[in-house]
Amino acid sequence: MRGWNSAYPSIQKRLGEKTADKVGVAPLPTFDGQPYPGRSTVGGWSLYINPNTEKLKAVKEFVSWLTDAPVQRIVASYSLTPTNRDVR
Repeated sequence: MRGWNSAYPSIQKRLGEKTADKVGVAPLPTFDGQPYPGRSTVGGWSLYINPNTEKLKAVKEFVSWLTDAPVQRIVASYSLTPTNRDVR
């Protein structure tokens, strides 16, 4: 989540004292051997891949499809910032 520092107090307030200590902030995940911390994406898309997923191939295929030009043109038509550089 982008802007967690401004949302964090509100989240804690909504959860109350009993659960407020269960809200936390952690760095983005990375793959073994990759520099830390993980990278964000243009437009706050948060298309992160858990490096421990059992369905890595399927997740990569989905992210590839979602960020390919045809889909990103649809995204751009709704005035959202596309992640695909050629579309942007």
